[in-house]
Amino acid sequence: MSLRIQRRKSIQKERLIFKSNWEYILEKAFEIFIYLGWTLTSIAIILNPKNAISQTVTILVISINILVIISWYYIYKLLKIKIPNPEKNRSLFVKILKKRFPDLLINDNGLYMLRSKKRNGLFSWGKLLTVIFDENYIFINLTTLGRNETKSPLHSISNYIKLKSIEKEFNYNINGN
Repeated sequence: MSLRIQRRKSIQKERLIFKSNWEYILEKAFEIFIYLGWTLTSIAIILNPKNAISQTVTILVISINILVIISWYYIYKLLKIKIPNPEKNRSLFVKILKKRFPDLLINDNGLYMLRSKKRNGLFSWGKLLTVIFDENYIFINLTTLGRNETKSPLHSISNYIKLKSIEKEFNYNINGN
């Protein structure tokens, strides 16, 4: 994947913002096609007068659509974590990441960004961890990858919850020590 992150814009918007290139444009077009297609197909099924579906199924389809759109939002969302002492707390944060994600090769080389990827296997999902270090903040995103490194909307909410628990553990270690 040759997508390059625009660091300043990502920090400003607290979302992963990529530099535009042909791969990024194709990926965005594919995502819009899938998510918009899913939503429009669901609406067409619900509103079709010849289709006699129950209210329970209608509510279920609407709920799934809402969940998919919320998940799409969280795929690119960066969690912002305040670090009081960047020099000292950075190593603690990286240690927590290594403990939480033992299958990812996390090497902190002191730069402003840390990216680690685990490719998907035959029976396993891939992971992409992105950490952006700013002066007094850490911005982190976890994305689950499917086949051909497509971003999975099924896992984005649970990934964000995992990141919130990492933030909680990090804050506990800072305040507890």
